[in-house]
Amino acid sequence: MPRGSSDDFLEEPHIHDVDEIIAFVGTNPDDPWNLDSEIGLWLDDELHVINRSSLVFIPRGLKHCPIRFKRIGRPLWFMTLSPMSMYMRKAVEEPLTVRPSSEQKYSKYIVSEMKKSGLPQPPQNLPPHVPKTTRILYIDNEVVEGAFYMECVWFGKGVEGGGSPPHIHDFNEVLGFLGSDPNNPRELNGEVELWINDERYVLTKSCMVFIPMEVKHCPLILKKVDKPILHFSTGPVSEYKIRG
Repeated sequence: MPRGSSDDFLEEPHIHDVDEIIAFVGTNPDDPWNLDSEIGLWLDDELHVINRSSLVFIPRGLKHCPIRFKRIGRPLWFMTLSPMSMYMRKAVEEPLTVRPSSEQKYSKYIVSEMKKSGLPQPPQNLPPHVPKTTRILYIDNEVVEGAFYMECVWFGKGVEGGGSPPHIHDFNEVLGFLGSDPNNPRELNGEVELWINDERYVLTKSCMVFIPMEVKHCPLILKKVDKPILHFSTGPVSEYKIRG
């Protein structure tokens, strides 16, 4: 989303037959949790103000939206993710009301920090030329009951960084690689080498990669990162697991 401010609403109140995650991610790699924006999001009849990078879990059947971008100080990423083959929704024809803050119960669905434990730690004492990996947001069933997993990380500037070794999953997965230049968002401004089975792909454009279950993928090698890259991964499971 570009800079600016608006009192216009985005999306009408609606529900889905499946779970959904709505992501608001800031683009300052030096302060990735600072959204530098103010966004109003309705969950049922609760108005929540989001001003930090956040993943919002929407359980199936929960009325949500509209979204109001009150202020955007720095461009941000806005994404919706859901394990459905085609985006479908059902509009809810009800008056827009706001429940008192003292009665709100859905703030538990808004995750604005990294998971504290249970995740492998990144390598330490890497050479200064290697892109730094900064994990910023993570959600799964342990963080929010019922949620499917999603993780967001920053790849900093540098060359010849390594990522995950080859592995497979028992579920479908989507990998995202997004460039951080708001004036040219489709350019990755880097080269990411990704292996799928025994095929090598060099990614130079902002993209999403679908990995079917049981398909071997990785290693992931950051050949060069000229401008920071946002990377996310997600899949329709309550807990992220791999098989070597």
